[in-house]
Amino acid sequence: GESMSDPNAVGGPPHAVVWLAGRPIDLGTLPGDFFSGAWSVSDKGRFIAGTSTEATTNITKPVLWTAR
Repeated sequence: GESMSDPNAVGGPPHAVVWLAGRPIDLGTLPGDFFSGAWSVSDKGRFIAGTSTEATTNITKPVLWTAR
């Protein structure tokens, strides 16, 4: 899913998150991007697919986050 990166910033950019042990973990964005969203998690939770979007060009790119 996605969540506001700074809960105190009204209208701040959403970042992709994954829930782990009842807490959201911010997955961040690609370098230089403004916001991101996670859309799918693999069966074992190792891979998370989503997108990251540039602030100035509004170009959205696919992202695959992996567990460490």
